[in-house]
Amino acid sequence: MKLSKVKIEEMANEIIDYLKKNGLDDGVCVYFNNKRICLGSEWNREMEEFVQYENVEENINPLDYFDYANESHILSMSFEGDLYDEINYGNTDKLDAIFEKYGLYYELGNSWNLTACPSTIDYDEIEYTSYEREPDPVVIYSHSSKDIIPVELIVIKHMWDRLSSTTVNLGGSCTIGDGFKFKYMGTKYDMVTPSYQGSLIYEHWIDIIKGELKGIGATEIYYDYGRMD
Repeated sequence: MKLSKVKIEEMANEIIDYLKKNGLDDGVCVYFNNKRICLGSEWNREMEEFVQYENVEENINPLDYFDYANESHILSMSFEGDLYDEINYGNTDKLDAIFEKYGLYYELGNSWNLTACPSTIDYDEIEYTSYEREPDPVVIYSHSSKDIIPVELIVIKHMWDRLSSTTVNLGGSCTIGDGFKFKYMGTKYDMVTPSYQGSLIYEHWIDIIKGELKGIGATEIYYDYGRMD
């Protein structure tokens, strides 16, 4: 059996019908054939009752929304509420049977998403949608080599370090994962914070460093405040 895009859409619709009939559709998004259908319900004032809706979006890459979708993509789902409870704590025999009907099974990525995988069908028989993951950002440390990182970025990193050495009295929270995220000359970068204990020490200079990055042509610049350690 060849699993064409038409068959994949047929499977998606069968899953959606199952979810609706069993009250499992609220907060569910189904990704297939480069699109996403999000299901839910909203209050209708005129009818004075909740009504179901389907929001269809085109040109959607599931890898933009969760990490564990297959790059050779067939179908993925994200979910909360009742479907989350059923998949993680309940009986999934009926949902499993739909996937099995099309020669597939599914694997959980996180507890709130799943992706379809071939079971009794070969990948060369599947008309899947191919996606590529973006490469991980290049991380800029104080000790980063100029052979790897453009020298102008090294200069800005060292400037941030030097400025922060003058504000060590500010202290602040102990955080992890914070720093600048940006794109420069087509490459994504993470510039980690100076090695001082206290977030206010280096956050004091955010606007200046952001201005320096803009000045050399960096784009998509934002500061990630991280989380408490």
